[in-house]
Amino acid sequence: MATFARRTEGGWLVNGQKIWTSFAQYSDRAILLAKTSNEDPRYKNLTFFLLDMKQPGITFSTIRQISGASHFAEVFFDDVFISDDDRVGEEGQGWKVAMTTLTSERGGVEGISRYVEIRGDLDILTRCCAGGTEHSATVESLDTRLELIRWQIMKALDRVDDVERFFQATCMLKVMWSELWQELTSFAVALDCPDHDEHWRNQYLETRACSIYSGANEIQRNIIGDRVLGLPR
Repeated sequence: MATFARRTEGGWLVNGQKIWTSFAQYSDRAILLAKTSNEDPRYKNLTFFLLDMKQPGITFSTIRQISGASHFAEVFFDDVFISDDDRVGEEGQGWKVAMTTLTSERGGVEGISRYVEIRGDLDILTRCCAGGTEHSATVESLDTRLELIRWQIMKALDRVDDVERFFQATCMLKVMWSELWQELTSFAVALDCPDHDEHWRNQYLETRACSIYSGANEIQRNIIGDRVLGLPR
């Protein structure tokens, strides 16, 4: 990590850059994980901040994705001031705050929003593109797996006050919804439905990244094996 925040009177001055910042071009506020020490060991030299995106010193370049959309940007910081009041947690505890934030994203906000999006796609598939008995087994399988995701979301939310059990539930949830959505869109594209051809092409391209962002699925499986199943390393 190259983005560095050094102490100054009343706060911090940030210099560096970040890539793959979601909707940076539209945001008023953002979260920032920055290096604050060159002496402390890895993961203990990071601090978590809230950031005013409209202040001087911040510039960005949007990133065009394979689908044609631009949901992300590369952000550049040039002596950007952050008040110490906008520091979240203690100095050097940023990694812990970031992991807690990511766990909440996977299990709460992202899990629910992805379920709604996938349910919408499955409804289109069922009503139009895959109607009839020829594809009924595939559609029923996708629908069953989506309902399992809904139950996993409910299980995760029920464990929100137990940090470790909540973490375990969200790791599995991320793998479940991302791989289901990729399979659904791959199946839909192969059907070549004339009424929704553009929709499925866009969704197919958008969902290719699902198994990478918010923690790659390969990493999630390692975590599941280690912290959920207790398998030997």
